Amino acid sequence: MRTIFQELLIFGVICCGAGLAPSPGSADEKVVVEDALIRLIDEVEVPAREAGALAEILVHEGESVTAGQIVVRLDDQPQKLQEQRARLELAVARRELDNQAPLALAAKAVELEQQAALEQKLKGRIADKQAKNPHKVDAATRQRDVAKNELDRAMQARKEFEGSVSESEIDGRRLTFEHADLNARQARFEQEIDTLKAEVEELVARTRELTVEQARLQMDDAQARHDVAGLQVQLKENLVDLAAAALERREIRSPIDGTVLHVRRHVGEWIEPGEPCLRIVRLDRFRVEGFLPARFALQLSLAAKAQVSVRVDDDKQVECEGIVTFISPEIDPVNNEVRIWVEIENVDHQFRPGMHGTLTIHHGPSGKSGKKE
Repeated sequence: MRTIFQELLIFGVICCGAGLAPSPGSADEKVVVEDALIRLIDEVEVPAREAGALAEILVHEGESVTAGQIVVRLDDQPQKLQEQRARLELAVARRELDNQAPLALAAKAVELEQQAALEQKLKGRIADKQAKNPHKVDAATRQRDVAKNELDRAMQARKEFEGSVSESEIDGRRLTFEHADLNARQARFEQEIDTLKAEVEELVARTRELTVEQARLQMDDAQARHDVAGLQVQLKENLVDLAAAALERREIRSPIDGTVLHVRRHVGEWIEPGEPCLRIVRLDRFRVEGFLPARFALQLSLAAKAQVSVRVDDDKQVECEGIVTFISPEIDPVNNEVRIWVEIENVDHQFRPGMHGTLTIHHGPSGKSGKKE
């Protein structure tokens, strides 16, 4: 049976052979990766979203940019004109929507036609009463009957008593009767005319009702046109938004905070959608990659504390603290190792991508303080 000293000796040999070194006799256990590589976390080849000629390149290599900052502009003159046209068409559509005159005129036309129809109904009622008025005909008929009676009596008296009534008086009474008869006929004629007038007024009243209905339909048409004008405003607003979006797509913006590493194009060059214009990298936060034997990786947890140490030259060494952000679930079947990542803040920009250094990971009790619960 091997002693504890022999076990520790074998463990130390294995760790040294794998580039790992345990910290003996400490409650805070450490695992050291001798050859860790510093890599970029965020690097973006910023592409064009539209085809066109490069009009402006607004940044230079080495310049810091923020997310959303415009870095390149494509020629956008046609898009600007299209947006101006869309805005003018929107202004016209809104002006048409604000124009209430057609609706007001249509409403007033309905009101006028309703008033005319009411007046026509009153005229029809008057004509109907005139047509049905019997008094004028009755009076004329009675007057004729009286004249006829007087004429008959005068002629009877003359027949019975010769010379009692003169010829001239008979002629006068005959003329009176004939005049009364003509008045009676005229009264009947006028009553027939009044009846026809009443029928005409009734037809005119019906025509007025149709005119009122027509005016209401015209008002409905004016309201429909007003509603269409509202829809036209919405359509023009969408066209303005589309034109503005097309114009905005001529602006190439940085997707991240970072530093311009490489400008790949020149002003005046034609570029197609998807082709990169420049490369932007983030230099304030890096990822340190290393490999651990699987038996050590299984002891680690995410958010475990770590320390990165890089020797810049023979006399200078820079250090930084970070946390474990990734432990690969895969084990390399060839060397039985697991890839891990540690993220660090490059506050003073003392680290560079591509540097190699030493990664010390704490996985003991004190190292668990950063563990996610």
